[in-house]
Amino acid sequence: MATFNYTACDEHGSVTRGVSTAVDVYELRSTLDLRGLALVDARKVRELFPLSAKRHGPASRELAECLRYVALCTKAGLPLIQTLEDHAEQTPSKELATTLRHIVADVREGVSLSDAFARHPRQFDESLVHMIRAGELSGAVDIVLGRIAKQIEFQREIRACVVQALVYPAVVGTAVLGLVILLLTFVLPRLVGVMAKSGAKLPPITQALVDVSDFIIAHWPWLVGGLAAFAASFRFALAFPTFHLLASRVALSTPILSTVLNMSANARFSAALRTMLASGVEAVRSVRTAGEASGSSWFAERTRAASETIREGHTLSEALQPVSELHPLVRRMIQLGESTGQPDEALDTAITYFETEIPARVRRALSLLEPLMIGAAGLVCGTIVIAAVLPIFSLYDAIK
Repeated sequence: MATFNYTACDEHGSVTRGVSTAVDVYELRSTLDLRGLALVDARKVRELFPLSAKRHGPASRELAECLRYVALCTKAGLPLIQTLEDHAEQTPSKELATTLRHIVADVREGVSLSDAFARHPRQFDESLVHMIRAGELSGAVDIVLGRIAKQIEFQREIRACVVQALVYPAVVGTAVLGLVILLLTFVLPRLVGVMAKSGAKLPPITQALVDVSDFIIAHWPWLVGGLAAFAASFRFALAFPTFHLLASRVALSTPILSTVLNMSANARFSAALRTMLASGVEAVRSVRTAGEASGSSWFAERTRAASETIREGHTLSEALQPVSELHPLVRRMIQLGESTGQPDEALDTAITYFETEIPARVRRALSLLEPLMIGAAGLVCGTIVIAAVLPIFSLYDAIK
């Protein structure tokens, strides 16, 4: 998403200036059209430090609870303003409570609910605003809010599965690295140090590891600093779209984990697309926003190109046909939905499949990773231990 300073005018010629976030100028123009404004000029805000552009808003769990509460209460017949005020009083999030009070004040002044949410772009993304606006036009805001809450909860579950798949190798890898450093810098020097200082000839593998040990001990401040600098540089580089796109593409090609990551992107895309289409949002914006919600920059880039194809007059299934990352089931369900006229209901089948399949794939991936990582750790540590013991056996043979 990009931030734009825009100038627009209404049908009476009144000029309005403001700031809004959108994928590009075309989406900004569509957003303003829904508000009855014609875009005159738009300039993208150039950010010197992209990391500062990170959206700050309520946690997904808190937002889902809020939207579900408002949906249930308004469906029961309670006034919208009263519902928002009640939730602002009971939510444990001070930030969300403050934002809800600002929204209540705006709605009291006659501002629509979608426009009131849109005034807080750093708390609520454009997709939520678009869906609420579509719900207002259809007169089904409560239904739309319930769908959004369900989508957020589904995405939280998928994210938890992906985190589970990534945390295990990260923890084991860190533990193995620490053990290797301990063996090289503490155990090995003490076992073969006396022999090395006496000038005895060490086996080639032992000598090589002793050299590595001496290098680590002599230059550890530079090594730690270089590792920290690399991690900070990598994190900073991820804020730039080109590098983030490359990293996302590499992640989707990673052995074993690529299946889980790809299915996760498909699940999030399907859930967001289902919710937006069911809420009455146009197909072009739905595909763009669903791609952004996939959690993968590369997946989002591919679906963004598909949205332009829809703009040219192609159907949804035709536009998404070139997206090779799209799961076959999602593709078929979209085709089925177009033939029945209910693509959102057809996508429910794909979402139900992902709900059960992704946890199973995570367990399968971990069952493959566990023996591989244990085997690799055993090989590395065993090599170090053997290299440390070899000189002792050589000395014993010489004494005999």
